[in-house]
Amino acid sequence: MRNRFKIALIAIPALTLLVYLALGIWQVRSLGDLRKDVRATVDKTLQLENAIGFGGLIHNFKNALIRPDEPAYAQATRKNAEQARDLISDLEALAEKSGLAIRLPETRQMVGEYEKRLDIIQEKRIDAGLSASDVDELVRYDDNPALNEILSFQVQVRNDLVESIEQIEFIILIMGICVGLIAMGGCFIIFLLYEAEQKKVHRERFAAQQKVLDRERQHNADLLRVNTALRQFAGIAAHDLKAPTRQVRTFAELAADHSLGVDQRETFLSAIMESADRMKRLVESLLEFAKKGFQNPEQQHFNSAQLVEQIISALPDDLPKDTVIKYGNLPDIYADPALMERVFTNLISNALKYKREGEPAEIVIRSWYETNRVMFSVTDNGRGVDPSHAELIFQPLKRVGMDTADGEGIGLSVVQSIISAHGGKVYLDTSYKDGARFVFSLPLPLETEDTTRLSA
Repeated sequence: MRNRFKIALIAIPALTLLVYLALGIWQVRSLGDLRKDVRATVDKTLQLENAIGFGGLIHNFKNALIRPDEPAYAQATRKNAEQARDLISDLEALAEKSGLAIRLPETRQMVGEYEKRLDIIQEKRIDAGLSASDVDELVRYDDNPALNEILSFQVQVRNDLVESIEQIEFIILIMGICVGLIAMGGCFIIFLLYEAEQKKVHRERFAAQQKVLDRERQHNADLLRVNTALRQFAGIAAHDLKAPTRQVRTFAELAADHSLGVDQRETFLSAIMESADRMKRLVESLLEFAKKGFQNPEQQHFNSAQLVEQIISALPDDLPKDTVIKYGNLPDIYADPALMERVFTNLISNALKYKREGEPAEIVIRSWYETNRVMFSVTDNGRGVDPSHAELIFQPLKRVGMDTADGEGIGLSVVQSIISAHGGKVYLDTSYKDGARFVFSLPLPLETEDTTRLSA
């Protein structure tokens, strides 16, 4: 909490200043570019007017007509026409840069028409010696559409650029308000963090030991899981040990009676030995569960199909020959190989243990991918499990229904603890009715989370 408070205290003002700085730089650059475009539009429009008007194309064209013996005016006219076309192209490019589909066709046509008329006049005068009135009739051209077009072009581009500048200023205003609100929210967060820090300090003064426990729980979720499971298992074990302990005491008191005969004393001693054996098996189950169920995974990448193949090859030789175990194309996983061997071994052994009398056992192991996890199922055609016992069967030392199979009832508890230690879940698929189907999941490593579904 203290670190988060310090980070927030520094980061929120720093981020606010950086955002304002970025907005300022963006504003200066954007507005500077737009102002350059405005100036370029105005300058090039004036240059175009000069290239066409007084001292330009029209002026030199008229002088070329009046003074046909001075070729400099005709040359100047053609040079003005070339400059005018270049300026028209520049202005149309500026308009396109601003997102405007504005063109100067009338102006471009006017320039071309004056060039054509200059060619006609020069050819006609040489060939026919036309009079001044004839020449005037040939070269007459209405300039007003082109001049109005230039003026309209200049106004449209300028208005669009001015509108763009106003939009940028408005956006910056809105973003400034948003940044201000974010800064206020940041200050409020800092206040909340400060209040939480004060409350935490207050709690630390009166509950130092609880703080240590909370920190351990926060930074070691595996330890919390183990402690919770151990408390549960210890309670169950203590409960189940009461009966054999009571029996040992009762039969020991009876055997201590000196008036009993040898046969009676042997009967009581035999009962004591049976109770002691029961207690021994319970203690051994406790040790087995603690060893396998509470072990922290040492994860690595390996192929689950190879692991299942090894488990099947290590099964007892006295299995019925008609037993079928299918496992298909199982994927690579990231887990503890030793613990996962225990998971598959327990599930396969359970399927074999609870097979139907007189029917060959058939076990199918499949896998597929779901969001950020790989799923496995172990399905058998055995006696199945009552759906009402779907949760109870995962509790250690619990036997349900008419269960007469060997064992102390810790196999599924070990499976659940191992899968939980890997960050996954295991459950009984109660929708499956032709036997038992156990499904468990394992998280995918980050680099493989985008793996597609696998058909096994």
